[in-house]
Amino acid sequence: MSKNITLALPGEVYKKFVIGAKRDHRSISNFITTLALRKLEEEIFVDSAEMAEIEKDKKLIGELNTGLRQAKERKGRFV
Repeated sequence: MSKNITLALPGEVYKKFVIGAKRDHRSISNFITTLALRKLEEEIFVDSAEMAEIEKDKKLIGELNTGLRQAKERKGRFV
């Protein structure tokens, strides 16, 4: 189900979105949604191939678990 939001953009930013949307033959809403999803997938989420590689690395998993435990116990140091 779609949700509506209000987004305030400076005039110059809005113009860039209009140009980009026209070039992609999309509505501005769809253009912004597409860009936001791409950014999330590239910057925040790990794809399934990467996750499989991470899960195979037992040493890395051990280090991550140690770091998680130490963070919960407020031990270790933040770098």
